[in-house]
Amino acid sequence: MNVSTTKSILSLFLLFLLIIPAAYAQRPVQLSLIPGWGTNGPLNSKETNDFSINGIGGSAAGLDGVELGGAFNIETKSVKGYQAAGIFNKVGDTVKGVQAAGVFNIAGQLKGVQLAGLLNKTHYLKGVQLGIVNIADTSDGVSIGLITIVRHGIHELSFYADEWSPLNIAFRSGTRKFYSILIAGMNPDHDRRSYYFGYGVGHSFSLTQNLALRPELSFVHLAPLEPHNFDHNDFLTRLNLDLHWSASKELSLSAGPSFTLYDPQRNYYIGSVKYEPLPHGYSTFSFKNSALSGWIGWRVAADIF
Repeated sequence: MNVSTTKSILSLFLLFLLIIPAAYAQRPVQLSLIPGWGTNGPLNSKETNDFSINGIGGSAAGLDGVELGGAFNIETKSVKGYQAAGIFNKVGDTVKGVQAAGVFNIAGQLKGVQLAGLLNKTHYLKGVQLGIVNIADTSDGVSIGLITIVRHGIHELSFYADEWSPLNIAFRSGTRKFYSILIAGMNPDHDRRSYYFGYGVGHSFSLTQNLALRPELSFVHLAPLEPHNFDHNDFLTRLNLDLHWSASKELSLSAGPSFTLYDPQRNYYIGSVKYEPLPHGYSTFSFKNSALSGWIGWRVAADIF
């Protein structure tokens, strides 16, 4: 077969891909460079594909299979299957499957999984979101990330004190099924001065209309004495079990015990006196051949909705 014959066969094949399947709404394979420049031709917004590869990005009515995009994928209707892009995926209607993107995913409804490096957004969530920022209007699923915003969910600003510090603030967001917690605090006491910030997750078990039991697990990065001691990577791991009472639509009160593990990377001194993180005489336990220590503590809080 000479070169001329090979080129003719390839030309006919491309013509078949571009023209013959145009009469059908469902295509088994779609290849494109950018929207409008591909085998779907000018009908890209009316086609549903089984398998789609987009060099830079592509646009179609829907997907019932697998789609891979170098930068982006856009579907005006629904997706059923797996969709992955270097930057973003955007679906106008329902996603039943997986959306994975380097930066963000947007869907009308999600009944599956969204994975992004930055942002996941959907109107209705019935599945899992995993990203730095997760946004949903209504959620019957789980959002895991640094910031979770559910319009019809939990939004609480909490001011609390515990055995470690009297000045602490936390922000809870998500749903009762699973919410994330951003934490910051300090102890102004000269001998026990410390600064910290952290992240946590929690779940709310409803006991009555106004009472709930909330287990929360948090991880806190600590700087004893001075902020520059953050460089030494001291950490607190804390498990709280609070009884939460809704006093009104705008205010709730909570209190409960906690279990804490403290992992210092070095000893700190105020003059010649060794820094101790807890009040004098507070009962702790230690681990053999380790700087790790632990104790039973407490927390009381006021939450503003």
